[in-house]
Amino acid sequence: MLETIEERAEYVPCVDADRFRAAMRKVVSAVHIITTGGPAGRAGFTASAVTALSDQPASLLVCMNRRTATAGLFLANAQFCVNTLCAGDGALADEFGGKGGAGGRNLTGPRWREGWRGLPALQAAAIAHHCLLVKALEYGTHYLLIGRVVDIDGDPADAMLAYINRRYESIDLAGS
Repeated sequence: MLETIEERAEYVPCVDADRFRAAMRKVVSAVHIITTGGPAGRAGFTASAVTALSDQPASLLVCMNRRTATAGLFLANAQFCVNTLCAGDGALADEFGGKGGAGGRNLTGPRWREGWRGLPALQAAAIAHHCLLVKALEYGTHYLLIGRVVDIDGDPADAMLAYINRRYESIDLAGS
């Protein structure tokens, strides 16, 4: 009898979490604030695990920890905005990453605007991808959120915020 891919994977050991995290610290990632808004409420979190999934249909993949207090809001609202941060936005990333406080709960005021279907979008985002949630898969400690990109806007910057080796860095794009 043939095994499924998932069944076969259960028999193959993987590296321990500490070794994996140490290796991933050496991978540079853009920094984003993922927001949601809708009948279930508004919330946001900082993420570096975001990637393009497909261009037909245009879609993104966002990894979100299932244990966060706001995960249910993202699933219930079935929409999210991926706000890519500019250089110098490290304090904002920390705020929405839960460092030094309750995390990103303040999605009002001059820093924010209403995007597609009322999604909170960062005024100063380098790029804001407005997405309809089309699938949420559970894997390990996270949800894999697949969003269909329905709108893109922003103010492309010359320098983006990146995360590597447990710190923020500026990536200069002016020469490209």
